[in-house]
Amino acid sequence: MSATQETASFQDGYRQLEEELATGTAFPPKPLPHRPNRYPVSRLEFMTSVFQPRAIGDEFASERHIQALMEAIMHEKNHELDPVVIWWSGKRFLVLDGHHRVEAHNRLQAQGKGTGVIPVLTFRGSLREAHLESIRLNAKDKLAMGKEDKLTKAWHIVTIDNEMTVREIGSICKVGKSSVSRMKAKREELVQKYGEQWLDEVDGLTWKEVLSIGVKRDHDEEWEDRQVITWAKGLQKTFGNKPQRQPELFARALEKYSPHLYKGLAEWLRHDFRDEFDDVDGDSDF
Repeated sequence: MSATQETASFQDGYRQLEEELATGTAFPPKPLPHRPNRYPVSRLEFMTSVFQPRAIGDEFASERHIQALMEAIMHEKNHELDPVVIWWSGKRFLVLDGHHRVEAHNRLQAQGKGTGVIPVLTFRGSLREAHLESIRLNAKDKLAMGKEDKLTKAWHIVTIDNEMTVREIGSICKVGKSSVSRMKAKREELVQKYGEQWLDEVDGLTWKEVLSIGVKRDHDEEWEDRQVITWAKGLQKTFGNKPQRQPELFARALEKYSPHLYKGLAEWLRHDFRDEFDDVDGDSDF
């Protein structure tokens, strides 16, 4: 089965790939020399934090899409669909476009069906170019990126490549030039206010969340208490007692949903426990 490389955030994944390029080999292996446009599906890998521009979104729609692709593959004479686009990281082939097709082939292979190989197109270019190509391909697309996904990917480009023009970013991500201009202005605002290290602090945020940075809210304690109760009821209605029964899985789900939220909760809990232990020590008679 294909390995999915999960990293805490886009920036973590991007740095990891920079390291792979620096320490890996320039020329990829050729496991199927007589079939240059085919590759064993089990040896393709994912780096979803960098090369899967869509957010978590509707898992039901994603599953439906995979099931439809499995049926389509079996109905094709050669059990093949359009090629997936892959890129050599220096150490492995990563999927830029076609994640659902790869997953469909993997499931069929696990059932003893299919050929075990998949048609591929190899993208040759730098990490920066590969990242932009994955966005361009997915922005069109089959299980389409939502507006927030496109805006967030445009924001990612602004954070790592301040030399690209507003027009270029807007064209690749299919977002308005005015939105990209706001992103560039926000980047400068944050750099001036917090310094270059701000990048790691906001990593994992959506563009919508970035916009809220520095916005003052007039919330009193009573409003906060009401909000806590409302959200708690919502969690209870949605999940029941599953988080209590499987806290590790729930924590992993939170991290996948929002790495920034996960880090924030971890930091809050760390301070909460520290304060609790300080209170205990302060009350001690020893």
